[in-house]
Order: sequence, then C-alpha cells, then structure tokens
Amino acid sequence: MADLYEQLREAIRASGTEGITRYRIAKKTGVYESTLSHFMGGKRGLSIRSMELIAEYLGYEITLRWKE
Repeated sequence: MADLYEQLREAIRASGTEGITRYRIAKKTGVYESTLSHFMGGKRGLSIRSMELIAEYLGYEITLRWKE
C-alpha cells in the first residue's frame, strides 16, 4: 500500500505544475482538503474510494494485479 500512496502523492505533486491545486482536487472529488493535506504530509492514509476519486480526476486509474 505504501507504494500506491507514494505514486498517488507524486501524481498530485505533478498536477500542481499543471495548475491543479489541492483545493481544486478537493472540490472536484469531494475529498476534504484537510484530509488531502494530511495525506500529502504522510500523516494519514486515504480510503480506497478517495484514492480512486483522486486518481480518476487526475487521469489515472488504480488497478489490482496478481503479485509475481
């Protein structure tokens, strides 16, 4: 799960260079801005649903695959 969290954090950071703020992500996804800030600071995780909403908004998808 830690890898997924870091990948999502990186996607959020990268979106900032395209002008997408955390505030905008929060408004468009319904994930509280404070929750997003705590996640970005490594203070808490996110629910799978929240991760899915954020990833979808940023143009990504989360997939599950068999471990090799």
